[in-house]
Formats: sequence, C-alpha cells, structure tokens
Amino acid sequence: MLSKSTEYAIRALVFVQLRNWEQKRPGVGEIAKEIEAPEAYTAKILQILTKNKLVDSAKGRGGGFFFDENQSNLSLYDVMHVIEGDACLHKCGFGLKQCNEKNPCPLHEKYKIKRLVISTYQSVSGTGKNAIDQLNDERGGRDSSKVYPYSIDQNLLPHCDVFEEGGYTKEENKLINETRKILNDNSIQITSTAVRVPIEICHGESVNIEFENEFEIDSIFEILKKAPGLIVEDDPEKNKYPMPINSANKDEVFVGRIRRDFSIVSGLNLWIVADNLRKGAATNTVQIAEYLIKNKLL
Repeated sequence: MLSKSTEYAIRALVFVQLRNWEQKRPGVGEIAKEIEAPEAYTAKILQILTKNKLVDSAKGRGGGFFFDENQSNLSLYDVMHVIEGDACLHKCGFGLKQCNEKNPCPLHEKYKIKRLVISTYQSVSGTGKNAIDQLNDERGGRDSSKVYPYSIDQNLLPHCDVFEEGGYTKEENKLINETRKILNDNSIQITSTAVRVPIEICHGESVNIEFENEFEIDSIFEILKKAPGLIVEDDPEKNKYPMPINSANKDEVFVGRIRRDFSIVSGLNLWIVADNLRKGAATNTVQIAEYLIKNKLL
C-alpha cells in the first residue's frame, strides 16, 4: 500500500489541480484542511513537491500552489519517488506481489516500436500567462514585454525552452526521455523537434513510427479506437481530422491522419492533438486519483 505521506501528497496535488481549474491557487492551510492533515506536516510535503518541481508556488497576493506546463507528465512514480526516495524502486506502491498492468501503449505491446520521429507544435499557454499576453498584445498592435526572443504572432519559433548540449532544446530532450520512461523501454530510438505556434491552447504532434513487426492498417484503427481516453478523428473525404479548435477544453486525446509510411517496411504516421492545459498535469493528476480510489488504494 501507499505510505501515508505519499497518500497526502497525491491528495494535495489533486486538490491543487481542482482549485486551479477554478482559477484559484490554494494555500497550505486550505490544502491541509482538505486532505485532513496537520498544517505543519502538509507544509513539509508541499515543500518537497515544490523543491522537486512537481508543483509550483507563488508568494504574496494571489499566491498559492499551482501547476504549469513543466508538470504535464506527472506520474504516480514521480510522486512516490520524491516522497519515499529510492526505496520506491524496490517495491510496488500498490502492495502487489505480481503486476497485471499491460503496457500503456497497445501499439507498442503488439508491434514493438523501434523508432519515433516526433515534431510537436506547442501553444503559447505551455509557456504561461505572460506568453498568452504577448501573443494577444502583438495581435492587437499593443506594446508588450516579450517572453520569447522574437514576435510569436504570425510566426513559428523552433525554440521551446532553453538550448542544451547537442543542439536540442530542453523540451525536445524531455520529450525523448519521458516517452522512453512512459513506455518503459530505453531501446526505442527517438528524435524530436519542438515548435512554438501562435495559438493559445492545445499542442499538436506529427508522429512517425517505425515498428519491428509488420501491421495491417485496419488493425491500427481498431486498436486506437479501443484505447481509453483516445478519440479517432479520421475521415479525409469529409475533411475530418484533429484540430485545436475542436480539442480545446476537452480531456481526451484526438488522433487522425492515420496512414502507412510507404518509405519503410513497417512505418506509420499519426497526427495527434490535445488540450495541454487539460490533458497534462490537470487531467493526469485527477485520473491518478480516480485509479487509486477505484482500486481502494486511497
């Protein structure tokens, strides 16, 4: 079973996200009351979560705890690891002796992903409110302090976060590392490009997959249609495919333009869109809590 500290941490993160949805940032006292924990103990847990960048905080008027884009891939393991340390690597958080959970990606489970080429098109809300203000001020012809090194309106910036060794940005490296972690497979070869685009909400991804095993395109459609939390929007004859204007303010992930890559033996192309403010830290946190409650772990 989960330790009491980890349980409090999860409850705290869920409450923070629920309050963030209401455009509010709860303080320590409010969080402690909600999770029914001593305020000093809650403050210590929140300090650990903040120090490890699982949640952010701001002081002063309008301050409190909140999520930003950097917490978009929050997982139960992340929470357990910062609270319990390396000890969590040697035990199941659910107290199970044998794990029956399947691979989180049914395509990887059946066809074995060999290589990924991912290009992401990320909205300005991924950078934060100041970036949204910059976009709207530029569109309105108003002077604005710049979050980005260049104008974002009427522009594309192949520059998400800071540049790191090898010419990749921090966001591109995070995409590579997080994908391997989620799929629990470090053998997958991945390259990525992240581009900031002049829209407020939703990220899009062009994903090229090379599988080790051959596949039938009809089977791909069937698997994706059965995947929980995923909606297939793919009807070229009716110009039906995922777009930010249809995906914003929704918790699901939308996939379309599903087609074979004829340049290699077992290649597949996908176009994916999701609301980065919902299907990220927000929805992931709530879904973790729902899973734990359903399995009577909280």
